[in-house]
Amino acid sequence: MRKITEVLRLKWDQQLSNRQIGQSCSPSHSPVKEYLFWAQQAGRSWPLSADLDEIALERLLFPVTTISSSEGTPLWT
Repeated sequence: MRKITEVLRLKWDQQLSNRQIGQSCSPSHSPVKEYLFWAQQAGRSWPLSADLDEIALERLLFPVTTISSSEGTPLWT
């Protein structure tokens, strides 16, 4: 499972570098940079709203898209 909330907390609350966050949370610094980018694109900042749990945050930052076949039927959602 992604640790998006912890990454955002360490970056925005503790002001750690991406590399330090990667060492602390296990993902490399590349996913850390990606999480920060998508959070900023979604207009999120620290502290996150209390009703935004890890699953809701992941859905907000990484929405699932539907890809359709040539006949217009969804292949997956």
